[in-house]
Amino acid sequence: MGRIDARLETVGVWFKPGFDVIDDMAQHAHGQLVVPAQAADPGDHFRRGIVYYLYRGRVVGVLLCGCGEMLEQARDVLRRQDVIASPSEEAPNLILLAPRHWLRIMTSKAW
Repeated sequence: MGRIDARLETVGVWFKPGFDVIDDMAQHAHGQLVVPAQAADPGDHFRRGIVYYLYRGRVVGVLLCGCGEMLEQARDVLRRQDVIASPSEEAPNLILLAPRHWLRIMTSKAW
């Protein structure tokens, strides 16, 4: 929704493939943080994520991939028109997809 344009700066917030949510929560509860070996496999595909399109530091577009239940939250992000000084740090907090260690952040610059 909003302005989806490949010429804009983008920040992708993706759920890392390979996480077993129940096992990870149990390990995290016991003070351990274990990243599964399959999460690092470059052949894995990212299926659930949010791509933010930025123009002059403001979110002008939101693309929801596999997380349509966050539609209203995406509308709120567009309405707020917040200035984002550090996109790779701030974007994961705009819509909470998962705990930070479950996410992979990917950025691209504007053309």
